[in-house]
Amino acid sequence: MDQNSLSIVFPYYLNGDLYKYSNPVAKLVEECNAQRVCFQLASTLMELHKEGIIHRDLKPENIMVGFNWKVYLADFGFAIYEKDLKRENQYARVGTLEFYPIEMLNPCFVKNKITYDHRVDIWSMGIIIYELLYGRTPFYTGNEVDTKARIRSLKFGFPTKKHSSSTLVQAENLFRRIFVHPANRITLEEVLAHPWLAPCHNLMKPF
Repeated sequence: MDQNSLSIVFPYYLNGDLYKYSNPVAKLVEECNAQRVCFQLASTLMELHKEGIIHRDLKPENIMVGFNWKVYLADFGFAIYEKDLKRENQYARVGTLEFYPIEMLNPCFVKNKITYDHRVDIWSMGIIIYELLYGRTPFYTGNEVDTKARIRSLKFGFPTKKHSSSTLVQAENLFRRIFVHPANRITLEEVLAHPWLAPCHNLMKPF
């Protein structure tokens, strides 16, 4: 190392990213750990949105896993200040299809125009938690056209084989409040106060 070199130091996350816990061939994540991930993501996004920043590419590959299910949000390549969204209308659809919210496909705010705001992150967070619990994303079909159609129609359900926990009824209530039109979507504050995340309040504090 000398004056003409530059060293970049990154943290090492022993457990890698969240994807290996969420894909269909992986063992389903225990509900308590999915709750911990949801609580941390909601807390982190709330602070991010307070700074006027939207991540826009939330997915398991962009979440690093540390010790005891401590998670860290990564890859801000598609992040944008909310105030700058108007000049990005021509590039409205960013991110990964399975995690697209309905407002990236349908005009939800302005007639005949695709627009969105920070609430896209709440939807994508919901997709991640759903995948942790059920081993697949709620709108995926294997076909791009059909997946988009399911998102546009808000058509999703819950695998019956996972109904071993009575608290999953609370989780399903949370998903039904996330996968809706943005005007009706639950806020991050409401997510943190949701009954399904009640156990987390005794274990951790919002960031």
